[in-house]
Amino acid sequence: MEHTSEVGSPAADRSRQIVLAVALLRLAVGAVSTVQPTALPRGMGIDSATAARATFITQMFASREIALALGTSYAVVRGRSPRPWLLASALSDGADAVTLVTAARQGRVAKVAAYAAAAGAVVAVGASVWAATRRP
Repeated sequence: MEHTSEVGSPAADRSRQIVLAVALLRLAVGAVSTVQPTALPRGMGIDSATAARATFITQMFASREIALALGTSYAVVRGRSPRPWLLASALSDGADAVTLVTAARQGRVAKVAAYAAAAGAVVAVGASVWAATRRP
Protein backbone atom coordinates (compact mmCIF):
# COMPACT_ATOMS: atom_id res chain seq x y z
CA MET A 1 0.00 0.00 0.00
CA GLU A 2 1.33 3.40 -1.01
CA HIS A 3 1.97 5.82 1.88
CA THR A 4 2.77 9.04 0.07
CA SER A 5 0.71 12.18 0.50
CA GLU A 6 0.35 13.04 -3.16
CA VAL A 7 -3.12 13.97 -4.34
CA GLY A 8 -5.06 10.84 -5.26
CA SER A 9 -2.80 8.55 -3.24
CA PRO A 10 -4.29 6.27 -0.56
CA ALA A 11 -2.67 8.37 2.18
CA ALA A 12 -4.10 11.60 0.76
CA ASP A 13 -7.54 10.03 0.38
CA ARG A 14 -7.41 8.80 3.98
CA SER A 15 -6.36 12.27 5.20
CA ARG A 16 -9.28 13.82 3.31
CA GLN A 17 -11.67 11.31 4.91
CA ILE A 18 -10.34 12.11 8.39
CA VAL A 19 -10.60 15.86 7.82
CA LEU A 20 -14.16 15.49 6.54
CA ALA A 21 -15.12 13.24 9.48
CA VAL A 22 -13.82 15.81 11.97
CA ALA A 23 -15.65 18.57 10.09
CA LEU A 24 -18.84 16.52 10.27
CA LEU A 25 -18.38 16.10 14.02
CA ARG A 26 -17.88 19.86 14.38
CA LEU A 27 -21.01 20.44 12.29
CA ALA A 28 -22.99 18.08 14.54
CA VAL A 29 -21.80 19.88 17.69
CA GLY A 30 -22.81 23.20 16.13
CA ALA A 31 -26.22 21.90 15.08
CA VAL A 32 -26.99 20.41 18.49
CA SER A 33 -25.81 23.58 20.23
CA THR A 34 -28.07 25.64 17.99
CA VAL A 35 -31.16 23.50 18.58
CA GLN A 36 -30.49 22.73 22.26
CA PRO A 37 -28.49 25.75 23.47
CA THR A 38 -28.83 24.87 27.15
CA ALA A 39 -27.41 21.34 26.78
CA LEU A 40 -23.73 22.37 26.72
CA PRO A 41 -23.86 24.74 29.72
CA ARG A 42 -25.99 22.25 31.69
CA GLY A 43 -23.40 19.57 30.91
CA MET A 44 -20.78 21.89 32.40
CA GLY A 45 -22.74 22.06 35.65
CA ILE A 46 -24.28 25.49 35.07
CA ASP A 47 -27.72 25.87 36.61
CA SER A 48 -30.70 25.83 34.26
CA ALA A 49 -31.67 29.48 34.83
CA THR A 50 -28.18 30.74 33.97
CA ALA A 51 -27.94 28.34 31.03
CA ALA A 52 -31.26 29.65 29.71
CA ARG A 53 -30.12 33.28 30.02
CA ALA A 54 -26.88 32.50 28.17
CA THR A 55 -28.35 30.65 25.19
CA PHE A 56 -27.15 33.39 22.85
CA ILE A 57 -23.53 32.68 23.87
CA THR A 58 -23.97 28.97 23.13
CA GLN A 59 -25.53 29.83 19.78
CA MET A 60 -22.58 32.09 18.95
CA PHE A 61 -20.29 29.14 19.71
CA ALA A 62 -22.51 26.97 17.50
CA SER A 63 -22.26 29.44 14.61
CA ARG A 64 -18.48 29.31 14.82
CA GLU A 65 -18.49 25.51 14.83
CA ILE A 66 -20.78 25.39 11.81
CA ALA A 67 -18.74 27.97 9.89
CA LEU A 68 -15.46 26.13 10.52
CA ALA A 69 -17.05 22.81 9.56
CA LEU A 70 -18.55 24.14 6.34
CA GLY A 71 -15.40 26.01 5.34
CA THR A 72 -13.21 22.97 5.93
CA SER A 73 -15.61 20.66 4.09
CA TYR A 74 -15.96 23.03 1.16
CA ALA A 75 -12.19 23.28 0.77
CA VAL A 76 -11.73 19.51 0.83
CA VAL A 77 -14.61 18.76 -1.53
CA ARG A 78 -13.44 21.42 -4.00
CA GLY A 79 -9.89 20.02 -3.95
CA ARG A 80 -8.45 23.05 -2.20
CA SER A 81 -6.20 23.06 0.81
CA PRO A 82 -8.16 23.04 4.07
CA ARG A 83 -5.02 24.29 5.86
CA PRO A 84 -6.37 27.80 6.72
CA TRP A 85 -9.59 26.28 8.05
CA LEU A 86 -7.70 23.66 10.05
CA LEU A 87 -5.45 26.30 11.59
CA ALA A 88 -8.46 28.46 12.45
CA SER A 89 -10.04 25.39 14.05
CA ALA A 90 -6.88 24.73 16.06
CA LEU A 91 -6.81 28.33 17.25
CA SER A 92 -10.45 28.30 18.34
CA ASP A 93 -10.14 24.89 20.02
CA GLY A 94 -7.00 26.02 21.84
CA ALA A 95 -8.80 29.13 23.09
CA ASP A 96 -11.70 26.91 24.21
CA ALA A 97 -9.31 24.68 26.17
CA VAL A 98 -7.77 27.65 27.97
CA THR A 99 -11.21 29.11 28.71
CA LEU A 100 -12.53 25.80 30.05
CA VAL A 101 -9.55 25.22 32.35
CA THR A 102 -9.76 28.81 33.62
CA ALA A 103 -13.49 28.47 34.31
CA ALA A 104 -12.92 25.17 36.14
CA ARG A 105 -10.14 26.64 38.29
CA GLN A 106 -12.40 29.58 39.18
CA GLY A 107 -15.20 27.19 40.17
CA ARG A 108 -17.56 28.52 37.49
CA VAL A 109 -18.18 25.11 35.89
CA ALA A 110 -18.00 21.46 36.93
CA LYS A 111 -14.32 20.54 37.04
CA VAL A 112 -14.55 17.02 35.62
CA ALA A 113 -16.73 18.08 32.69
CA ALA A 114 -14.59 21.14 31.96
CA TYR A 115 -11.30 19.24 32.13
CA ALA A 116 -12.71 16.46 29.93
CA ALA A 117 -13.93 19.01 27.37
CA ALA A 118 -10.59 20.83 27.55
CA ALA A 119 -8.77 17.55 26.93
CA GLY A 120 -10.98 16.95 23.89
CA ALA A 121 -10.19 20.45 22.66
CA VAL A 122 -6.45 19.82 23.04
CA VAL A 123 -6.80 16.59 21.05
CA ALA A 124 -8.69 18.56 18.39
CA VAL A 125 -5.86 21.13 18.28
CA GLY A 126 -3.34 18.36 17.75
CA ALA A 127 -5.45 16.71 15.06
CA SER A 128 -5.99 20.00 13.22
CA VAL A 129 -2.32 20.93 13.32
CA TRP A 130 -1.33 17.42 12.22
CA ALA A 131 -3.78 17.52 9.31
CA ALA A 132 -2.70 21.05 8.35
CA THR A 133 0.92 19.95 8.09
CA ARG A 134 0.16 17.03 5.75
CA ARG A 135 0.65 17.57 2.06
CA PRO A 136 -2.60 18.10 0.11
